[in-house]
Amino acid sequence: MCTHKQRIVKPSFRARSTGRPLDDADFVFAAGPAASETMRKRYEHIPTQTTPRQR
Repeated sequence: MCTHKQRIVKPSFRARSTGRPLDDADFVFAAGPAASETMRKRYEHIPTQTTPRQR
């Protein structure tokens, strides 16, 4: 909620480099280089390399 205008807001995360919303299907969570084995197993089923979508 915006405390200044007393309005409910919809949070939005965006890629800094492009400004695109991170809820786009082109973005996924992935284990980073310092991830533990548990974290790597948690994300191993998520593909990190895909072909770009046609827009």
